[in-house]
Amino acid sequence: MTTIAASVKHGTMAADSKCVFGDMHFPVTKIFKLPDGSLLGTAGTALYTAPFEAAMLAGKVYVPTEPVTSDTDFAALHLKKDGLYIFDNSFHADKVEHGVCAIGTGGMIAFSYLLGGAAPSEAVEKACQVDNNSGLPVHVETLKGKR
Repeated sequence: MTTIAASVKHGTMAADSKCVFGDMHFPVTKIFKLPDGSLLGTAGTALYTAPFEAAMLAGKVYVPTEPVTSDTDFAALHLKKDGLYIFDNSFHADKVEHGVCAIGTGGMIAFSYLLGGAAPSEAVEKACQVDNNSGLPVHVETLKGKR
């Protein structure tokens, strides 16, 4: 799937670039700069990620048109000036109070590095070393207004 990590303290979001498609893989972009300068990273099936990304890029709330179940393959991180938000398959945003989080198949690995103080880029690099569904290079974006 992927690994995406974000940190309010660092003001950055990082993602691997590996897309697994059947028996092949290729690099893709997983972080999107929204019109307000915030950052969005999505993980999961394109059936859900693509329309969610389009809605967020247009400044709209996403309402799924496909059936959503507890097994729906979707997660997203949204890094804004006022904090970090996580979306699960309910497509509802929850604020991550401690300001760091990671999603995707390498998310638990990256999250442990974030909790240890690592920057999102380092956390994703570490996850890429062991998660078969995540791969280099790591793409990093900085929140607008941060250095």
